[in-house]
Amino acid sequence: MTAQGIGVGVHYLALPDHPYNQQSLGWRPEDTPHATRVGRQIVSLPISAKLSDQDVGDVISAVRLIMEKHAALSSAMPC
Repeated sequence: MTAQGIGVGVHYLALPDHPYNQQSLGWRPEDTPHATRVGRQIVSLPISAKLSDQDVGDVISAVRLIMEKHAALSSAMPC
């Protein structure tokens, strides 16, 4: 997305990825692999009332491009 000029960020970390939980509770990301994987794969897309129609179109195009590339890579991988 960044290569397409779209700013993205991690919005929510899985609970074991938060330093506080690691230090205070001894939680480790490897103890919850599914939550950790999902938390690290989800990104926040730009959202604002100030986005122009062109900005929204650019975000949509970038998401579609990433999804198409992901689908192509997934289908090319052996089972």
